[in-house]
Amino acid sequence: MSGTANIPESVVAIGPIFGGPFASLKIPIPFAIDIDPDSESLLVVPFPGALETAICGAEDILGNMLRSVLGENCDAIVNYGVP
Repeated sequence: MSGTANIPESVVAIGPIFGGPFASLKIPIPFAIDIDPDSESLLVVPFPGALETAICGAEDILGNMLRSVLGENCDAIVNYGVP
């Protein structure tokens, strides 16, 4: 397998975390690239905790959007998956 020196050790993909009306909200997720020259293959794996961080980041953005729509005088509490 030639050219492996030109392949970075990691990449960042930017994509939607949620579907539906929130699909336009895109969050970066870092991935490691593992090169296996014997099988001439690449394995792209998210870094540990990267998916959870992306989901929490998207939830924070949505929470802030909700707070801005409700206004500063609203006493609503935004809960993340907890009633």
